[in-house]
Amino acid sequence: MKALALSRSKTVLYVGGNFTKVGDATRNNFAAFTVSTGNLRPTAPSVNGAVNAIAVTDKSIHLGGDFNTVNGVSRTRLAATRRPPKPVR
Repeated sequence: MKALALSRSKTVLYVGGNFTKVGDATRNNFAAFTVSTGNLRPTAPSVNGAVNAIAVTDKSIHLGGDFNTVNGVSRTRLAATRRPPKPVR
């Protein structure tokens, strides 16, 4: 784990790093958890390298790190995705 960010509502914890699994679920370097339950959320962007920084706004999640693609879309070191995570912009 290299980066943590909390949603503005403080209901979702976003985690970035260099990993491919969270428990039995595949999560490539980025995951999201529901704070009240600790449960892994069902969707998260797939990032092909380490996520070192996360910034959250009301509408998007910004990622920084050592990656080239997010959800198969070319993004070198910086990317933004909608909240909840959907296709990369």
